[in-house]
Amino acid sequence: MKVVIPVIDKEQNRYTIANGFNEKGCICVYDSVANDIVWYEPSNVAENLANLLPELAKREILQVITTGIKPMALNVFCNSGFTVYRSYGDNLMVNIELFNKESLPIYEMKVSLEDAAACGGSCHSCSSPSCKN
Repeated sequence: MKVVIPVIDKEQNRYTIANGFNEKGCICVYDSVANDIVWYEPSNVAENLANLLPELAKREILQVITTGIKPMALNVFCNSGFTVYRSYGDNLMVNIELFNKESLPIYEMKVSLEDAAACGGSCHSCSSPSCKN
């Protein structure tokens, strides 16, 4: 089974899970059958983020691990056939181990809505101590 995980970058922070997918970050694809990890720039998988999900699905990557996801994005992933898991912290290797043990919780809409409400969606005015941006 393959899982995609957004990470900060491919070098210095390749083992740090990012708070969602973006064009500045990278993605890690872990194959639990081959026990293999590969890091990609998103542009090397799809020409833009809008095409990322169909391209991942073509590659039979329908599992996601993330530290956070906005409700609309979670809905898009789920409606596209993906299962989204909520990470425990941002350590990539710890979460891969938990994924292998089937110990990661599925990211529920209720949690995503609670996270979004706590955030307020406006980074420039954010004062939340739990914010990772």
